[in-house]
Amino acid sequence: MYFFVYGLMFCFGNTNEKGDNNMCKILNEIGGLTAYELLEKYSISLSPPIDIKKLVDNIGIRLVRYDFSEAEKAGNYPQNSIIGAALSEKDSLNILYATKMTLNRIRFTIAHELAHCCLHNDNLEINHLELRTDDNSDRERDANIFAGELLIPYSSLMSIYNQLLKPSLSVLAQIFQVSTSVMKARLNYLELRFVDDSSDTLQEG
Repeated sequence: MYFFVYGLMFCFGNTNEKGDNNMCKILNEIGGLTAYELLEKYSISLSPPIDIKKLVDNIGIRLVRYDFSEAEKAGNYPQNSIIGAALSEKDSLNILYATKMTLNRIRFTIAHELAHCCLHNDNLEINHLELRTDDNSDRERDANIFAGELLIPYSSLMSIYNQLLKPSLSVLAQIFQVSTSVMKARLNYLELRFVDDSSDTLQEG
């Protein structure tokens, strides 16, 4: 069994005589796929906002709204510090998200957990605990980039971006149903100029 937590990762499971993991079937199916391949494979429209809940449903993943307060107490972590997790077993995969979040935060959390399932399921060890508290770690950075690609596909973004005289950060964020910080990170990653509405200045990507 694998238990990923946004900021933490727990892995539990059994190995066969060769020491191979009894990998979840769904993790096997989605492991190694890019964000675009995931959207294409599971027939998700690229018209924004991306239907992330339809995507996980088509994959066969169950979404669970979850209160992590007991887990935070047990792990001696600050209140509301755990906002998402992915729990896998042989034939099922569940993505859990915290109860007190905005719609945009829920969407990104789901995309972020899905990113870990696609990117980081090939090097898991049994009875392994990994703390991922550094937001600048390679794993977290890769998962954030993947989540951005999933929620803000390049072709969808450029189709709208090229129609705007002033590519407004808040307008683009609203269209794709993501936070301005997520949209800003995506635009910067793609090195695209945009107008930061909070300062009304043109930002270089």
